[in-house]
Amino acid sequence: MKKFFYISKVIILFLIISTDTSCQKSSLLPRDEFYPRWLKNGDYSTEQTSGIAFIGLNEFKDKVFLLADDIGDIHRLTISKDTIFSFVKLAFSKEVEEFLSPMRKRDFEEIFFDKHTGNVYISIEGNKPEPRKYAGIYKLVFSDFSPYSDTIIAMEKLNVQPEDRFYKYIDNNIGFEGASADERYSILGLKDFKKTTHLQTVLFYT
Repeated sequence: MKKFFYISKVIILFLIISTDTSCQKSSLLPRDEFYPRWLKNGDYSTEQTSGIAFIGLNEFKDKVFLLADDIGDIHRLTISKDTIFSFVKLAFSKEVEEFLSPMRKRDFEEIFFDKHTGNVYISIEGNKPEPRKYAGIYKLVFSDFSPYSDTIIAMEKLNVQPEDRFYKYIDNNIGFEGASADERYSILGLKDFKKTTHLQTVLFYT
């Protein structure tokens, strides 16, 4: 069970940028000549990627990422060097398929990796007629308890309290679409509101 720590509502978020032209130029990253690129491997491609998380390096020193598609798929992306990459769709166990089956739409959004615990989490948005019923943050459990595995064997919804405050602004197709984690907290960003101009930042213990 995750212990709820703090919720703060932010009216306006300011990004302060230096007006010094030389400073601005030096802070800009040069565009890589090989990117951007389509997430396509031969005839196989992702449908609609909503989230991406860097997991680490595999035994070959390749960079490994997890991708979340909002149609209910999760992929592993492996980048060797420059434009050499591959990705595969991860399998769900029978138990996970049964767990997800009541959802009208498997609306996966953000996926993030807590390097301090080794856990991977995914945000699922709610949809009509009961948007709050399935919306939330879910822990993914991999076979061999390794995020490098090809199979997800369980999904566990986090019980964040107080529930009424955590889900206060959740609505149809409105949920947590940004996330990160440090050694103490997980930080979530709530999607834009339809009925209010507030933004919401949520922090809770991991």
